[in-house]
Amino acid sequence: PYDWTPRSDAPLGSPLAPSARRVSRVASRLPGTTRLRFALHGGQRALLFLLGLGLIYMILGTQFRSYVQPLLILATVPMAFTGVVIGLLVSNNPLSLVTLYGIIALAGIAANDAIVLISTANRNLEKVPTLGQAIVFASRRRVLPILITSLTTMAGLFSLAAGWGGESLIWGPVATAIVWGLAFSTLLTLFIIPPLYALVQRRRLKAVPEQLSAPPPLGLLEKGFSRALARLRGQEARRELEDLEAIATDDESAQHYETGRRKLLEGKVEEALWHFEQLARSQPENFIANLYTAQAMVQWMQHHGWDVGYTARASRYLRKARRLRPGNTRVREIELLLKQLDGSAPQEFPASSQETPTR
Repeated sequence: PYDWTPRSDAPLGSPLAPSARRVSRVASRLPGTTRLRFALHGGQRALLFLLGLGLIYMILGTQFRSYVQPLLILATVPMAFTGVVIGLLVSNNPLSLVTLYGIIALAGIAANDAIVLISTANRNLEKVPTLGQAIVFASRRRVLPILITSLTTMAGLFSLAAGWGGESLIWGPVATAIVWGLAFSTLLTLFIIPPLYALVQRRRLKAVPEQLSAPPPLGLLEKGFSRALARLRGQEARRELEDLEAIATDDESAQHYETGRRKLLEGKVEEALWHFEQLARSQPENFIANLYTAQAMVQWMQHHGWDVGYTARASRYLRKARRLRPGNTRVREIELLLKQLDGSAPQEFPASSQETPTR
């Protein structure tokens, strides 16, 4: 067998094609049974790169509690690679092994801009009535921090990429890849990520059910099997059973709850709202009472149109429910419906930001 290895004094970044042609000329003088095969030891690097992206996706999915938003953040990697290719062409550097190291490092650096932008937009969704306002406010608030962070990183590496302190065959291409890739990814992040985020979030907001679930009956507490099954569903279901038990122990609260529940199922939302609000006043720290009072107000506005008073009162009850049960999915559903109703409000009434006297 014949084995060809590169010389120790071979210049870094030498192209493979001339070497392959020289080896082919030598192989042509060998016996006819000789077979020549060129292989690069880059398969493991590609596997490790994909593994790294997978780990980044899992970390981001845990942070954002979403399957799609991490993909938006990882979309900055091909954006950065576009800048790397242009930078290598301009600087006349080859796409070598050390350049790939720079691209791998760039994947983590470029993702930071999208993380900052998307996390700010997510927080804004809880404060403003429309998706467009959340994106615009996030972009306006984070554009300067993103630009300053990227510019300081590029400024620190620019002298190394330009070779002002002496040309380096190892660190020069790495710095070139990071500087050009970061410049392109920053600009593309500011202009492309917001529309993609709006597209993804708009589909998710449309998925919010317009018909909310009905309040559970107090009779659930008397059914042993149903009660045991609810307890098996987890801590959230057990805490709701405790809230129902707190309502059932007080005769007046139980009467308001059952009457409000019956009126809500009959479509008499205004009567149901009065009973639920009396319940919430008598038990202000009860999650169920605050949740279904806010739900009744939202359902009233679904039938009769947006109202500034009901919007402000529903927001107060939702804030109480969110404080009692952070991260509850039903609270989030009602909040999204309330924001959709806010979008139909007249321009002279910024509904969600106003507090009006109780009717």
